[in-house]
Amino acid sequence: MTNEGTPLKQWLDGERGRAADLARALGVTPQTIGGWANGKAEIPPSRCWQIEQHTGIRVEALNSSVQWVRASKRAPPIFVPKPARMSAKRVAEAM
Repeated sequence: MTNEGTPLKQWLDGERGRAADLARALGVTPQTIGGWANGKAEIPPSRCWQIEQHTGIRVEALNSSVQWVRASKRAPPIFVPKPARMSAKRVAEAM
């Protein structure tokens, strides 16, 4: 992560009052938004589409811990957990 912070933090820093507006739009507290923006808490995948619609920040930039699939430009993206990495030992045991 760069010194500029997360994409959400950069967006929030662009104009006064954005955190409160976004919190109101999502039905969460400004403290929750701050935690997401500062990287102290992961943005839940279920909230990423709402944030993208409000901010223009793509879901892929908001949460990269899941795999995002876009069926079309208008449809909300869906997310699936990324496959867990198996250790070499577990791979050998599975064979």
